[in-house]
Amino acid sequence: MRLLKFDSRGELSLTKDLTEDIPSYAILSHTWGADDEEVTFDDLKIGSSRNKAGYAKILFCGKQANKDGLQYFWVDTCCIDKANHTALSEAIASMFRWYRDAVKCYVYLSDVSARSDNNQTQWTWESAFRKSRWFTRGWTLQELIAPTSVEFFSREGERLGNKNTLERQIQEATDIPVTAFRGTPLSDFSVDERMRWAARRDTKKKEDRAYCLLGIFNVFIPLIYGEGEYAFVRLKEAIDKSSRTKPRACPPPSAVIPFRRDRDFVEREVLGDIWQRAFEPAARVGLVGLGGVGKTQLAIEYAHRVREADPAKWVFWVHASNAARFEESYQKIAERLQLTGWNEVKADILAMVHGWLSNEANGQWAMVVDNADNPDVMFKPRDGLGRGQLPLQITSSSTGHSLSDYLPSSANGSIVITTRSRRVVEGLIEYEEDILDVTTMAREEAVTLLRKKLKKYEGDDRTSNDLVDLVQQLDYLPLAITQAAAYINQRAPRMTVVKYLDMLERCDGERTKLLQTDIRDPRRDGQVSNSIITTWHISFEYLRQMRVSAARLLALMSLFDREGIPENLLRDRYFDDQDCETDFEEDIATLKAYRLIGIGITDDLFDMHRLVQLSMRNWLDVHNELSKWQARYVDILGEAFPTGDYANWPTCQVLFPHVEAMASYRPMSKEHRLAWATIQYNGAWYAEASGRYGVAEKMARASLEVRGVILGLDNARTLASMDNLASVLQDQGKYEEAEGMNRRALSGREKVLGMDHPDTLTSYEEAEGMNRRALSGREKVLGMDHPDTLTSVSNLASVLQDQGKYEEAEGMNRRALSGREKVLGVDHPDTLTSVHGLAYLFDAKKNFQEALNLYQRAIAGYDRVLGAHHPTTTACKEHLSSLLMKMDRDLGGSLSEVNG
Repeated sequence: MRLLKFDSRGELSLTKDLTEDIPSYAILSHTWGADDEEVTFDDLKIGSSRNKAGYAKILFCGKQANKDGLQYFWVDTCCIDKANHTALSEAIASMFRWYRDAVKCYVYLSDVSARSDNNQTQWTWESAFRKSRWFTRGWTLQELIAPTSVEFFSREGERLGNKNTLERQIQEATDIPVTAFRGTPLSDFSVDERMRWAARRDTKKKEDRAYCLLGIFNVFIPLIYGEGEYAFVRLKEAIDKSSRTKPRACPPPSAVIPFRRDRDFVEREVLGDIWQRAFEPAARVGLVGLGGVGKTQLAIEYAHRVREADPAKWVFWVHASNAARFEESYQKIAERLQLTGWNEVKADILAMVHGWLSNEANGQWAMVVDNADNPDVMFKPRDGLGRGQLPLQITSSSTGHSLSDYLPSSANGSIVITTRSRRVVEGLIEYEEDILDVTTMAREEAVTLLRKKLKKYEGDDRTSNDLVDLVQQLDYLPLAITQAAAYINQRAPRMTVVKYLDMLERCDGERTKLLQTDIRDPRRDGQVSNSIITTWHISFEYLRQMRVSAARLLALMSLFDREGIPENLLRDRYFDDQDCETDFEEDIATLKAYRLIGIGITDDLFDMHRLVQLSMRNWLDVHNELSKWQARYVDILGEAFPTGDYANWPTCQVLFPHVEAMASYRPMSKEHRLAWATIQYNGAWYAEASGRYGVAEKMARASLEVRGVILGLDNARTLASMDNLASVLQDQGKYEEAEGMNRRALSGREKVLGMDHPDTLTSYEEAEGMNRRALSGREKVLGMDHPDTLTSVSNLASVLQDQGKYEEAEGMNRRALSGREKVLGVDHPDTLTSVHGLAYLFDAKKNFQEALNLYQRAIAGYDRVLGAHHPTTTACKEHLSSLLMKMDRDLGGSLSEVNG
């Protein structure tokens, strides 16, 4: 092989005939003009090459090679001594290999212009490109197929594209399958098909119509110019002989599954759906779900069942978490198939495997593409790798194609794809019904899995309800269940299910520690963590790379209660200062696509798995962002959560779970700690009103603690927290502590606010005199019908009744009831308290019939407003029951008719 180069004077020169150590070179592909226009080997020898029209093509090739960093190049017109029959025969026999080994092949299209008359670039060259004479010549067939990099240029030397970017136009012009351009071994195409590629091509000499196909069929025949059409007879004989003596060796079908079958596999309904859909011709089935939900385990079981059901079917496994692992998987497939050239340095493995899979003659196959989570990996052209991805060591023929292009759609094969991202699988699968959502296990499935995985553990609680409690705490997630079982097995007998459950329920820190434990599992990818926390951290990293605003939205949502997260508390609350704007709908769609959130009971409410929230909070903590988001959460709930007044109950009911969720948060700044204390104060107020006294006490104490430390014990807000706590303590019968808290509050108010301030007057409840003073002060300051005045009236009535002053107590109760009905309404809890109080008074006076009527009215109202199981409702029903017993005893008969 002789190569061209420009010497220091800019003159063309030929190298000696090279047989080994051939340097990197470019090669020219073109159509010949008239023989006297082309530069020949002899022209170079005598230095007359510049005088010929064909010199321009040689000059173009040399300059383009230089631009591409190549010193040497090859042009057929002048690098072959055609007068030397031996040299010509060797060149024709080697031509396919020479084009294949070239670093660059430049196709010079003398009949395609990229410029119009006004010298402006136009897109109309595509029509001329399809009609170019180059596509009709015999020798250019191998020049198209053999090189890994083929670039097309107009007659002005302007680059039009390469055989990847122009493959659609090339396919339309040639009728050759695009897989042939991509490097699929030619042996994968039948002889007849390859003959059809050349059928409409022509050569100057009849014999060359056969000789130009030697490389296409990988055969050799001696050159006999003058034999005419007989050259084709000899070509076919050589092809037949080659087919007989060198049959394509292909090993018997086998499975390339990197994981053993799980003996503890629990049957799941979705596996039947996979099986049904995957047996359609050219089937593609997507398994979409949260990390750790069991997609890969389903795919492993499916792959083994396919192999078991049909040993004559190939089964392949492709790791798709990044580009390098994808190609590594294809490399293993190529090796298993023993594809020609699979172990060559320049082999285009992706194209080779794609071509083999696309050829129906190779038999049936099934493939699993696992962890196709990142759209950059699957869909970005290979010359535009996604951030953080390793570059593929592939030849340039794969450049410009995405990995998804190498997943074939062939009637003899099926593909099952596992992914965390619905958007990825929507780009790979045509029909919506072939995309299967893999959700968490059903409770029975989860308990069965836990029992199977606990086979090394023989604790007494294996058969108890603790198993149900544990899988519930683990959100019925297979990976979390497997991880928990392994943890218990390794530490048995000291570790039990009950102990693990207790540790899991303690706090975020303890849960995170347990769920971060990485337990080796031979049925999971060795390069993927077996920790549920770490598994989801990977999802968060993907999310942050692709759409940072969606990652911030998830950060905020992780601080709410896991159910019923309101849309109105999220919009416009998660952006950063540098954001121009956020697209809430797109962010929500992204989180849903990754199955990190779901839609709640209505479209404006969202839900999350508790372990996803835990993992996200851990991720924020690790990255020193947790306190920032907790502060933002406090701001949001501080604005949204109202006092516990009856009018606010609907809002409080919706938001109260999110107030409970923030109980353990401790913001850094004083401002946010005080805002947090106010939310706890309002939460305690509502919790007491709704009968949740234990929760109310915790919130009231937390509010008092923070306000006392920051504001001091005599501050008005601190004193309000004391009252709040005292009231809750009294509800629970903790009278001594309640009295002490009330006295502290009273003393502080008298000192800070004065004797006649309304808040001071609220504390005089311990005796008749103090209550009369409170009532008088409130009447003077607030007015006769103010709700707080009516509260003092009710309190005084209670004190009078305790002293047996029933007549005056009745008058006070009737005044309180009448005023509350007018000001608050008949179903307000305070109004119902007056009804209840008056009934209790008539009960004490033995005015049973009036007491009965009022008790029944109070109970009906409490059922509507507080609920049948509220402590106040229950107390009223107990009073009614006691009354009925007394009436039955005193009247000597059954009162079942009265009781209804």
